[in-house]
Amino acid sequence: MPLKFQHQLAAHCESGVTSCLLGAAGLPVSEALVFGIGSGLFFVHLPMDKLFGGPTTSFRSVPGTIFKKACKRLGVRYEMRTYRSEDKGMADLAALVEKGVLVGLQSSVYWLEYLPRRFRFPFNLHNVVAYGRAGPETWKLSDPVLDEPVECSDVSLRRARFAKGAFPPKGRLYHVVEAPQPAPELLRRAVLLGARETSHHMSSIPFSIFGWRAIHLLAKRMERWPRRFKDPKDALVQLATIVRMQEEIGTGGAGFRYLGAAFLQEAGQLLGQSEWQLWSEQLTGIGDRWREFAARSARIIKSGEAKAADFKEVAEIVRECGTRERDLFAGMFEVVRKLPVPELSQPTKAA
Repeated sequence: MPLKFQHQLAAHCESGVTSCLLGAAGLPVSEALVFGIGSGLFFVHLPMDKLFGGPTTSFRSVPGTIFKKACKRLGVRYEMRTYRSEDKGMADLAALVEKGVLVGLQSSVYWLEYLPRRFRFPFNLHNVVAYGRAGPETWKLSDPVLDEPVECSDVSLRRARFAKGAFPPKGRLYHVVEAPQPAPELLRRAVLLGARETSHHMSSIPFSIFGWRAIHLLAKRMERWPRRFKDPKDALVQLATIVRMQEEIGTGGAGFRYLGAAFLQEAGQLLGQSEWQLWSEQLTGIGDRWREFAARSARIIKSGEAKAADFKEVAEIVRECGTRERDLFAGMFEVVRKLPVPELSQPTKAA
């Protein structure tokens, strides 16, 4: 077990694992800063009702990109691998852990035996840290959504790493190779690059399936669900899946908006600029409105009735959130795009 390893509880698995790996490499960065630097906040809604059992809606960027972008913007060298051979994937993990390397793993929640059965469902995008062995057939893992480190059998971890289905992990592992020394200018640079991308993507992508336009698209289509589906249960399932993606898939609540607000608050303190605190407060308010949507939707789902008036009411909340996010991120982009970005120095060897 690496001497510098310390289990960290996190709001979101990928940003939590990334923060853990960077900290162990001698570059302490909070989860909120990692999330913002990696441009984790986003919104996507594809024009189809079902993909793998539910609406194709996401409140965040593509899985895996938070780690990659955070490392790139912080000048961190990393290695990421996927495997066709399960044996090769497990052997490489064992070799890295034997050397004292902290390793991030993409896994399936369904096969992680240490999780309560009610939390285990086919979701292949969960991230954990492997930090040691408790025996030849047992791994020591740090799962950022749990209070304490856990142990996992070799059989269970193998199944989780090589699960089939949507977004298969393919044994994906990743770890830090080299990291720079901590420096204020390094963080300022990374913060500006992350905020610039997020604010641009949320406000300025001209396609209706991305950013604030996608939120409005979701609201428009949500109003039609009671009329579109003959069976009311189908409309309720659509609504329930949106709420699940917003509140239950390790988002930190309200579709990552609270985590994004925490990033803006920390960024403002780092940069010494008052606008960031205002943006943080605005995004927190938007998160509260998303949460109100979830609460009202839950009551609709519990009623078992897909009334057009009820769906129109929650769709209006979603539409309001889209408008507020458009205004927030458009204003942010106009400010951030003009701020000078410090140059990046060469990284030193990771600790």
